[in-house]
Amino acid sequence: MLRLSEGQDFFAHREVSIRLPQPSPGAIRVDVLPMDEGRLPEVEISWLLPEQDLPEARRLSRGYSLHLDLEVQPRTSWWVISTWCCRRDSRPP
Repeated sequence: MLRLSEGQDFFAHREVSIRLPQPSPGAIRVDVLPMDEGRLPEVEISWLLPEQDLPEARRLSRGYSLHLDLEVQPRTSWWVISTWCCRRDSRPP
């Protein structure tokens, strides 16, 4: 799972999690279009508004666009995000 989050509190102010359908030991390149079907990555987006105690979340399993390009950094186990983009027509506030 790839998780990008913003904020230092217990709950992130904004967070995106991407679960790939199968693990990959090397570079990961994923391209998803809204009309694609089958085993697609699951995307979860959560956000915490200032007046809220708990974050809201939306899970996207289809009908979204995603371009993900990850490489393993040589001599380390760190992943480098080359590019990533996720979009759905209706966005959270």
